Amino acid sequence: MAEVVEFLAANVETFRTATITRLYADILETRHIFPPHLVEIQQTAAQAVLEVLRDASTHAGELSTGMLRKISEVAVAQRRYAYPATAYLNFAQALNHGLRETLSSQNAAYTQAAADIEEVFATLSANLAKAALVADHAGIPAAFTGEIISIERPCRRINVVTLDMGIPMEYNPGQTVLTTSAHMPGVWVPLAPAVPSTEFGQVEFHIYRDGKTHSEPLEHAREGDYWTFSNPNGNLEIPRDKPLVLLAHYGGYAQARAILFELLNWTNPPTVEFIWRAQYPGELYELKQLQKLASVNPWLNLRFIADNATDAWWVRPLETNSSTDFTVLPANTELASLVQWSAYPDSTVIAMGPGARETALPANAQIFSWD
Repeated sequence: MAEVVEFLAANVETFRTATITRLYADILETRHIFPPHLVEIQQTAAQAVLEVLRDASTHAGELSTGMLRKISEVAVAQRRYAYPATAYLNFAQALNHGLRETLSSQNAAYTQAAADIEEVFATLSANLAKAALVADHAGIPAAFTGEIISIERPCRRINVVTLDMGIPMEYNPGQTVLTTSAHMPGVWVPLAPAVPSTEFGQVEFHIYRDGKTHSEPLEHAREGDYWTFSNPNGNLEIPRDKPLVLLAHYGGYAQARAILFELLNWTNPPTVEFIWRAQYPGELYELKQLQKLASVNPWLNLRFIADNATDAWWVRPLETNSSTDFTVLPANTELASLVQWSAYPDSTVIAMGPGARETALPANAQIFSWD
């Protein structure tokens, strides 16, 4: 099976085009899920299918528990398009069509391995349908909509956006939700709530605008705008019996912040080393608030790191941080030069935000990056 999977990977554009064309013919609604003018979304979906196939290839044709969990999350999130669970049969047929068209385009034979891959497609589609039906029967909303009630700008590249959902949106700290608005039809970007879920239905997001992150299209939001959200996804777990190291890179601060504020509600929180890295000192925009929290919570240790010693003229922070509050990362050096992981031998390490995957981290670190 592995050889056919890599054959598909080498001819992924042919596979993608044939599959999408068949889907468009069978179900017109799929044009909302994979818009023709947004090829990158189609490409991401094709890579996701290849990831499923590689997982099955390494597990004798079966899907691992972790992959089945991801598939369920995707199915629940896809309900935001009002895509019926029964339509996943067409998805399997489209994938089969894509496989056979790709084989034909290269004059490759249809082998037992290709038949095994079609079995994986059937399993994938069946699990997508099952998860969607379970969510339907459980009464889980297909999507959530919230109105922006306030926008604050603590510095040039950060928007703190608060929305009123009307009803509670349940999620775990550290999870993300796919988000869209009327200004970006067909485009869904991952956002991490910056506060734990509450019964009042208000959610806060910190939009980091550096020209690279997925949330960039949301920078033009205004009060009164409506955003739509998928069901939350992500399987981040916070052990209660081990020290915790939270490493927030740039826009990853929002995700780490939600975890930190959740820990404030625990009766016996673990010792926490909270490391926040920003490009400029002024982008450590809640430094003073965190210092106040640490002063009354002895389990919380803080460390602030800036890539530059001073702010660029355009940063325009509402508050200026003292040079004694943060450490400057020397030019052309890695973050690992400042963080000695050997000092945290028994800790759970969680790294979040753009660039987290490129950071030298312990082998057991959990990494949540959407760059």
